[in-house]
Amino acid sequence: MKLRPLLSAPWAISLVSLASLTVAAGCGGSSSKTGAEATRSASVSLSIRWPEQTRLIPVGAQSIAIELRDSAGALLLPLRVIPRPTSGSTSTVVFNNLSRGDIVIKASAYPTTTGTGVAQARGTVGATLVSGQTTAAALTMDSTIDRVEIYSPGPLSFTKGGRLDLFAIAYNSAGESVFVDNSQWEWSISNGTDFLFYPSGDYAAVESNAIAFTYITLRDKESGKTTTVPVFSHRTNSEKIIFTSNRDGDEEIYSMSADGSGVQRLTSTANRDDLSILSPDGSKIAYACQPSSDGEVCMMNTDGSGQVNITNTAFNDQPFSFSPDSKKVAIMTNRYLTGGYEIATMNLDGTGVTRLTNNTNIDDAAPMFSPDGKKIVFTSKRNNNTDIYIVNADGTGENRLTTDPKFDESPMFSPDGKKIVFTSFRNTYNEIYTMNIDGTNQTRLTNANEGNYNPIFSPDGKKILFVRLYYLFSRDICIMDADGSNFKRLTNNSIEETRPTFSPDGQSILFESYTAGKGELYKMNLDGTGLINLTNNPASDSYSSWLGSRNDYNLF
Repeated sequence: MKLRPLLSAPWAISLVSLASLTVAAGCGGSSSKTGAEATRSASVSLSIRWPEQTRLIPVGAQSIAIELRDSAGALLLPLRVIPRPTSGSTSTVVFNNLSRGDIVIKASAYPTTTGTGVAQARGTVGATLVSGQTTAAALTMDSTIDRVEIYSPGPLSFTKGGRLDLFAIAYNSAGESVFVDNSQWEWSISNGTDFLFYPSGDYAAVESNAIAFTYITLRDKESGKTTTVPVFSHRTNSEKIIFTSNRDGDEEIYSMSADGSGVQRLTSTANRDDLSILSPDGSKIAYACQPSSDGEVCMMNTDGSGQVNITNTAFNDQPFSFSPDSKKVAIMTNRYLTGGYEIATMNLDGTGVTRLTNNTNIDDAAPMFSPDGKKIVFTSKRNNNTDIYIVNADGTGENRLTTDPKFDESPMFSPDGKKIVFTSFRNTYNEIYTMNIDGTNQTRLTNANEGNYNPIFSPDGKKILFVRLYYLFSRDICIMDADGSNFKRLTNNSIEETRPTFSPDGQSILFESYTAGKGELYKMNLDGTGLINLTNNPASDSYSSWLGSRNDYNLF
């Protein structure tokens, strides 16, 4: 009996083939046999080659279990298991005493030598056995892997200076774990500048001394299945929450621990200090100070020391966001005497001022750094409308992103810097949209015929947190997936709850709640449970900061 050479078969080069089996079926005795003996004279000879160079059978497979069934599905002979031969050799198994007619041959590859466990690949082919003739059939095995996942014992984030352990897992459609040889896992990382990456088989470790964001991709080379997850490094949650309070007579800047304890007054001036933002590295606080009738930008350390007026002009200046490396701050200012507010950046000591916009009688506002620090998105009231613009951090390359005749406001970058979330009145109500950073693919995410405000991406980019106006003076905190799905209302009160933000690790939400004009700061879990009043003070507490920017703006 002559078998067709395996590697010359046309299906051997198929990208989806994981195993190639050559089947020969024919008679097993003399043509002079008659009756029942003749009807059971057919046989099947099955040859299996494990060609290492083509990886047609999973590298981790140690055996193949073979079944022969008739057209009704009945098992014709006991299951036959072929142990894995030496790489590159051929194993042959022969099934004798088969009746002529139609049969189905099924082969399954397993990681054990006994043909047990969860199959790594399967293939099925039909054959017709005819007495006195030889029938050849080719069987292709396909991977049973339905998906691959990157698993971590905790969130896919870690404190800067720490380490995140990641594990590769493959699953079939039934949710069973499928064994993959370590040599077949392929890892990659999108941000090799801020992260150190150590992949090894089904395990990888990530480290970073920066506060940064990246994507990690995992691929099983045999099945071709891939998955990509966002990973970010962050400040520790135990670092301070910064907020404004009038509990000592006028508005001053305070700090407290994430559980509301350890409240410390940081400023003590005769005038208003508020609108504070915490630098991404947790070392500095920028805030709006008012040493005279004009608003200035002041800077201090997180313990309240080193307070410096870094603008010190006769005009109004207001801080809005830190650069990702915590070396610059973006501000709004009317110092240029153009009849409106312009956008500028400066070093944390007030030097190195870079003017980014130059318009007459126009307010440019809400400047937000991109995650890589190379661009700034902002709003502008030019063209008798509020639209969203983007500009390089050096002031070049300004580009208008929205052109709708209704207001577009509150732009915020996604953590990967590829998307911008914003609000728009273009459909009667203030709704939430996303777009690419070049203004394309503007997509409406909410459609509730209600006002929606203050959208902000979660640190992993998977969620958007925002405020929804349900009726007059009733605003609640809501959350949804970044594509607008899985909406959930987190608070449900007949009061104003606003300015939500995420904790550095993205696992908690901080927001402000107002009753009769008095503000309190609350913290809760992402699903709205675990609500805690952090301030619980007779005074009004507001304008909290746990991250390096604000998702609102107010002019003096």
